[in-house]
Amino acid sequence: RSKLKSIPVGYIVFDEVNEMNMKNIPLALERTSGHDEVMADFLSTPTVGGVGISVYYEDSTQNHYYFKCPHCSRQTELIFPDCLIVTAESINDPSIKNSHLICPDCKVKLDHASKTEWLSLSNAEWLPTKRGNVYQGFYINQLYSMTSACHPIKLAESFLRAQSDPTEEQELYNSKGGMTHEV
Repeated sequence: RSKLKSIPVGYIVFDEVNEMNMKNIPLALERTSGHDEVMADFLSTPTVGGVGISVYYEDSTQNHYYFKCPHCSRQTELIFPDCLIVTAESINDPSIKNSHLICPDCKVKLDHASKTEWLSLSNAEWLPTKRGNVYQGFYINQLYSMTSACHPIKLAESFLRAQSDPTEEQELYNSKGGMTHEV
């Protein structure tokens, strides 16, 4: 706390809010009071509702990333876990390699290899789901990720592990789904 009191700032990034001592946030924000233009960003993986980043997100515009489906042309979003199709009963089942994402509207398979095309900025936009709030907030889940670590097969493996392990379940919904969850 003493280090927070000694630094006047106009821009603060609160990275991993859910790992912070929440009592320090008002003090840190007070350090911006000497500036005419102030900006604060709050970043974190959510854990449970009513705690940490979820408190700030609830008071925001709650923007979601919408894209034009390459099959039905509707503006839509990847909804976790609904858009993840898991094609196996266990992580050792060879059919897991057929796991994939689908459009929530037309239910057609969305190709992971062409994700950069159908998620491109020219094809997508952030839209608020809660209008009238002053502060902007953004939600995104790992279904949008283009990395091999978040390939639908890897997400399916996490989903299957979560069926029998409460720790995996919590991590699946928090880290992969980007949402609050209580086992």
